[in-house]
Amino acid sequence: MSSRSPKLAVALAAAGLSVQAAPALAAAGDWIIRAGVGVVDPKSDNLNLGGGASLQVDEGVSATIEGAYMLSDNWAVELLAAWPFAHDLAIEGPGGSVDVGEVKHLPPTLSLPVPLQP
Repeated sequence: MSSRSPKLAVALAAAGLSVQAAPALAAAGDWIIRAGVGVVDPKSDNLNLGGGASLQVDEGVSATIEGAYMLSDNWAVELLAAWPFAHDLAIEGPGGSVDVGEVKHLPPTLSLPVPLQP
């Protein structure tokens, strides 16, 4: 499995944390559009194949965009979309590791987030 993805995720997270966010000034009826980077990091050892072998799944990093409509000053409905996330699959066992494929998925998410109050 590639070690490039974890390094990229850490670099992007550090860059994101170094940017100071502006205070939320949205009110009822406002639209908010945001873009960023998302990371999906599944538990990688869910499938034990016996004989000491297991299926490993790496993390996926992808561009995301979300739009939110403010229902009130404190409630919004939000839709998150992303470019497909890709995960490499490998079988790891006592004899080493063998790459067996890749899985891609697209997780659109509709949520009702509540902004944090200072």
